[in-house]
Amino acid sequence: MKLLVSNTLTNQNISSALLTHTYTADADRSIYFRLFADQVVGNGYYTAYITIQRGGAGSAYRAVPITTANVASGVTSIALTTGSIPVSAGDVLRVYLQGLAGDTTTPDIITEVHEDNSTLDTVWTPAKAGYLTGDAFDRLGVPAGASVSADIATRLAAAGYTAPDNASITAIKAKTDGLPAFPASSGDVTTAEANIIAALPAEPDNAGITAIKSKTDGLPALPASFGDVTTAEANIIAALPAAPDNLSIAAIKAKTDGLPALPASSGDVTTAEANIIAALPVAPDNASIAAIKAKTDGLPADPADESNVLAAISAIVLNPTIALAVSETDALAVSSGEISITSYAQLSQSITSSVTSNLDTAQKIWFALKDHYLEDDSKSLLMIEKTGGLSVAAKDTYATTTDGSLQVTGVSGAWEIFISIKAAATALLHGCAGGEKLAEVKALLADDSIVVIWSGTGVVSQGVIHTIS
Repeated sequence: MKLLVSNTLTNQNISSALLTHTYTADADRSIYFRLFADQVVGNGYYTAYITIQRGGAGSAYRAVPITTANVASGVTSIALTTGSIPVSAGDVLRVYLQGLAGDTTTPDIITEVHEDNSTLDTVWTPAKAGYLTGDAFDRLGVPAGASVSADIATRLAAAGYTAPDNASITAIKAKTDGLPAFPASSGDVTTAEANIIAALPAEPDNAGITAIKSKTDGLPALPASFGDVTTAEANIIAALPAAPDNLSIAAIKAKTDGLPALPASSGDVTTAEANIIAALPVAPDNASIAAIKAKTDGLPADPADESNVLAAISAIVLNPTIALAVSETDALAVSSGEISITSYAQLSQSITSSVTSNLDTAQKIWFALKDHYLEDDSKSLLMIEKTGGLSVAAKDTYATTTDGSLQVTGVSGAWEIFISIKAAATALLHGCAGGEKLAEVKALLADDSIVVIWSGTGVVSQGVIHTIS
């Protein structure tokens, strides 16, 4: 044989077919390939195959048969060879190697292309001349004085020639024609036999089978399926009564344990209720009491006697030049009024205040509407700040602050306060309608003092149409 070319690859992935070498024939010859793979995982089948592209163009034909070897466990270095392949100049051959799933990183591969020596027995070509260089003829050991004539004179006589046993040769050929290209060795057969025996299932447990049969012999002809049992189970569970509410029963018992031996009937209770109601005093006129209290709250701790008042009046000397000064408290009384709100409707109302404080420089100005003066600001029906907008509606935090606004214009002693609230906010007051509410406007002045600049009442009415968009 003659090595034509060799190629080396390192740390390759052959878990799928890997192209290890491409050979382009430069002359008509017969070649074969040798593949050496090192650092493989072993314990499985490795395959090498070749494709041929005639003249370097067109389809790539798979050469068959392919080379497959069953590599034993523990073997990590393998060699695979192909059969002799005739090629023509220009043919392109590609060699592939496929290993096992674990052969992904370490395999090192050497691919050798050899010319088959048997081609020297066929037609002489210049490509074969390289085998007959140097002292190739000298090594034949030609004796001194030899000649062609002497060789011819000593050729085998016809009488000494025995013809070949062609019939036996034909019989042998008939046998060998049926052999595969790469017959398995006796070692391969032995290994395959051992693997098959190792893969055989265990012998049947005949005693266990007999025991099983004794059970199955007692089964009915049509045993219920798992689905039948599951369905029956579900139906039975569905038909079961509800589990007793033991917690409620215990609670009821705790109540009934305290009942007297002879509890009163509902009729007894009704009669007693009617008698008690009939004996109750008349309910106080709380509205009138509140009105009276509003008057008496303004009385001094020691009111003047009527005679003292009359005496004081008679002693007054009228003086037309007296100047009356209106205090801020008196101005507050003048600046009272009413805010009227209808749910699901836009509120736009202007109120006036005659306070003399400078509201243009006030740090903050608030408007609040409440059910009761004891309620915290966060529980207001409405809470608006001049710069912060609407922060509370219906006693809860309101996110869209721009739905309410408070503006102050005018001058000292003649301020106009304009309050605007969108329908989306007034809609939340629908359940708060009825009764007079408390309303107030307060200011934090530049000197950090806090003054009430308007107070009054608020009336919330329920709107009829609830659509606001």
